[in-house]
Amino acid sequence: MSTQGTTTSLKSKYIESHWLVFAIKGAFAAVAGLCIAITNNTDSKLLAQIVAWTMFGLAFVEVANVVRRKRFQHNWGFPLAVGIIQLFVSIMLLYTIDPSVVADHNAFARFPILSAYTIYASIMSIVIGFSSFENITDRITWLIEGIIGSIIGVVMFAHGALDSTFPLSLFGTYLIVKGITDLMFGVHSFERSVALKEERAAIRAAKAELRSELADQSSASEKKATKKGKQ
Repeated sequence: MSTQGTTTSLKSKYIESHWLVFAIKGAFAAVAGLCIAITNNTDSKLLAQIVAWTMFGLAFVEVANVVRRKRFQHNWGFPLAVGIIQLFVSIMLLYTIDPSVVADHNAFARFPILSAYTIYASIMSIVIGFSSFENITDRITWLIEGIIGSIIGVVMFAHGALDSTFPLSLFGTYLIVKGITDLMFGVHSFERSVALKEERAAIRAAKAELRSELADQSSASEKKATKKGKQ
């Protein structure tokens, strides 16, 4: 597949989602990540529960994004996949927390799930950053998120202590980075949407003016033809 084809595909699949989607996700992720990263709470189960419900909230936003894109007949498969993955992570985290379902010694799955998600999402950010932007600021922003997220994911996987809050704090840091990235991209997307609307309005005005000029010319030609006919 050509670079241009990849760019068009990724844009139509995800990054051209409404700017408000990125703004809401960014604000939600940044606030949740800040709460997780700076808390003094040492209860890993409580922090994991916060992470789980954060992922559930992000999945909910993606589902709303899917509904909107489907309504406007946009490509909605990729946002749906993102939402499903986030929902899966949320459910698995809640599953590892509930002592009535899984014993504590089986909670080892918690951190591989989070690290795998972090690495996957970060790789996607790197791919999108390399493939989908002409704007250098957007490209660098997504690449930085991807690189930092990949490092965090690897460190989380390498640490993996059952009762430690350190990997969860790391994931909180990743959420902060992701949240800031989404907020910045949402703002840039809003600015571009405003500029695009102004450009389209200018094009419509130019076309209307051209049609008016053509109509005036046609009317003038008809009047001349009528005048000559009378003569």
